[in-house]
Amino acid sequence: MLAGGFFLVMMGTAAKSIDENISLWQIIAVRQSVLLVYLTPMFLREGRKCFETEVLGLHLLRVIFASVALLGGLYAVRNLSLADATVIGFSKVIFATLAAWLLFGERVGIRRVTATAIGFLGVVIVANPNGDAFNTAGFIAIIGACGAGVVVNLLRKLALRDTIERMILYQATLVGLIVLPLAIVEWIWVSPLQWFLLVLVGLFSLGSQYCNINGYRLGETSFVVPMDYFRILPAVAIGFWFFSESPGWHTSAGASMIIAASLYTSWREMQLKKLQQSRQ
Repeated sequence: MLAGGFFLVMMGTAAKSIDENISLWQIIAVRQSVLLVYLTPMFLREGRKCFETEVLGLHLLRVIFASVALLGGLYAVRNLSLADATVIGFSKVIFATLAAWLLFGERVGIRRVTATAIGFLGVVIVANPNGDAFNTAGFIAIIGACGAGVVVNLLRKLALRDTIERMILYQATLVGLIVLPLAIVEWIWVSPLQWFLLVLVGLFSLGSQYCNINGYRLGETSFVVPMDYFRILPAVAIGFWFFSESPGWHTSAGASMIIAASLYTSWREMQLKKLQQSRQ
């Protein structure tokens, strides 16, 4: 999970470095192509059988919400400071709790609801109603975090019932098909440096997905999820050194609230799981 978080920050760094004239659709189309190149041996080995799965519905749901998360996340890193985009992204744990309750029927007690409310208040503080982040970019970043929160729940279920390669396959193929028409319309030819950055986005994304899926598969959620917060360190450092960004007080205050609320949520989830096991 630590490695996955670092890859995610590097993906954001590469995306933020790409020329502003290159559309998000083109960035995502190249990203998906890189993922598909990685899966070429699987295509050659299995053919159409590589799409066979017993959990097609979960894959399709993941593609829908992963598209929202991907668009929101990339838009955020290109239009906000790297630190603000990263901190708002942390709120996916808060939205994961809401999704578990509203979409998947999990019971959520008053203490977890309170923690979720505090975490969301932290998101509002980071977005800074009196600052630059509380605009279209901040709103889209929050929507992206909502999508990522749903994806967290779906990854937990899929990681136990299907292979990593098939999970990446469905995401790479279907998201690619969704963005391809828009990418073709807005496609522009770019320099070798911009091609290099576009491919880096795909490679870092692949590394992040592979590490995170393995993390959810191998570790307890209550232990795994907090590892994601360590990526604020490289995000702040890279933002400062490469983009001359200095986090404001609202970023630090909001991050503290989001991380505290998310840690409590993860701890509470662990306690409830232990209680259920003891009753069995």
